[in-house]
Amino acid sequence: MTRLVQAAIMLCLLAPVAGCGPQPAKPPAVPGGLYGEVSSSLASARDAVLQKPQKADTWGDLAMLFDAHDLADEAEACYRTAMSLDASDPRFPYLLANLIAPGNSTEAETLLRQSIKVSSQPEPGLRLAALLRERGEAAEATAILRLEAAADPNTARIHYELARCLEQTDELDQAIEEVSLAARLAPQHRSVRELAAELLYRAGRLEEGRREAAIAQRLPRETAGWPDPWREAVRSLRRDPHWQASSLAMAATAGRIEPTEALTELAALASAHPDDWTIGGEFAQLLLRAGALDNAIEAATTALALHPNAVGLWKIRGTAHLLSEDWQAAEGDLLKAVELKPDDMPAWNDLSFVQEQLGRDAAMDSLQTAIRLAPLDIDTRIRLIELCTDRLQFGEARQAIADLAAIAPEHPAVPQLRASVADA
Repeated sequence: MTRLVQAAIMLCLLAPVAGCGPQPAKPPAVPGGLYGEVSSSLASARDAVLQKPQKADTWGDLAMLFDAHDLADEAEACYRTAMSLDASDPRFPYLLANLIAPGNSTEAETLLRQSIKVSSQPEPGLRLAALLRERGEAAEATAILRLEAAADPNTARIHYELARCLEQTDELDQAIEEVSLAARLAPQHRSVRELAAELLYRAGRLEEGRREAAIAQRLPRETAGWPDPWREAVRSLRRDPHWQASSLAMAATAGRIEPTEALTELAALASAHPDDWTIGGEFAQLLLRAGALDNAIEAATTALALHPNAVGLWKIRGTAHLLSEDWQAAEGDLLKAVELKPDDMPAWNDLSFVQEQLGRDAAMDSLQTAIRLAPLDIDTRIRLIELCTDRLQFGEARQAIADLAAIAPEHPAVPQLRASVADA
């Protein structure tokens, strides 16, 4: 019996009888202190529940709206009521499982298994497998994913997740087989290529691993995630201006809307909500990506006047000054950024570059700080070696090369760097 047939049978057995059963409790109140549009959307959805309290979908809609705005307690109560009214809808246990999983993985597992029983989609099985793998139960996760792969052999994510589980159970050859299949199904997915490179390196297939790593490096970071239509449906309901700003910036970056349109809307949001520095930050960041450096500096400066401790704004303005080759201004901004957030590795890295342009001795210290914060970052280590060599500090360069070789012995830059200081 196929999963789809099983789901159809469950639909018939579990479908509620309209008007029967106890009257659900009243929906949770809409909390105060929310943005106007958020509050009105929640109030409207709550009114719909009050008008049709026996309708599961109205409770589900309200649950998803609470969930979208991080109102977890209210969302949980509504999801549970929706499930009690219609146990045949796989979305409600799935979304509730995602909500409670960080604090209650046992119940989340039960809910996901419930969702699997009535679903023809792979999402519940994938989420359950991920939860089990994170708990160290990779063998059981593998069994679930094998069933998903049999039902849907052409979904790349299933084979990717299988590879991760098989890696955890030390079945390396099978893991490589699965990730290779995922790469054939989704050749432009960065996470797939990165996992393929990692597994091939572990198997000693260095040339193939280097090839996969090179492909991964060329793919945009935006391709690393996996879409989840049910979670995306929740996120799409969000109405607060911070989320609107982030969505506009992401849409413009991904090419879904014209940058000029996004900039216009972001400027209006930043003007309407000066209390939220992230909106002005998104505006300045998008200007930066568009190459409007002076405008980015102006936007960040305006936001900094209201939010002088916002690290992100100092970094954005510092980057804009860096790209404008205003080294002193960039140094000032980035120094402020690392003062406010001393563990910000990218800020230290950029600061070292700026200080190098200014001929500062501090460039070496800033770069070494960046390495301490991210010891496996190969590019930063190579920059340190090059900086030591440029400054004729060959003893320090040799030590930095030895440190690089210790963590990446097969990296192609190692022999080249050793040769560059061999006669020095």
